[in-house]
Amino acid sequence: MVDPSQWKVDPKGSYFAFCCNETVNGFEQDYNNFPWHLIPKDMPVIGDMSSNVGTKDIPWDKFAMIYMGA
Repeated sequence: MVDPSQWKVDPKGSYFAFCCNETVNGFEQDYNNFPWHLIPKDMPVIGDMSSNVGTKDIPWDKFAMIYMGA
């Protein structure tokens, strides 16, 4: 993962999307330590939880949409 201090989130972006986990290397976001403060306040957050939905509590108030693939 790229160090969040290097993120360049465009404040004019329509949304912020990220994959909440990556199964090949076993990476999974820790929502308690996720840098939510780097995302502009009114920007919708979209989460791809194709591989980890239901594995932990989800901070629903942080997401505008969550999706899964099969």
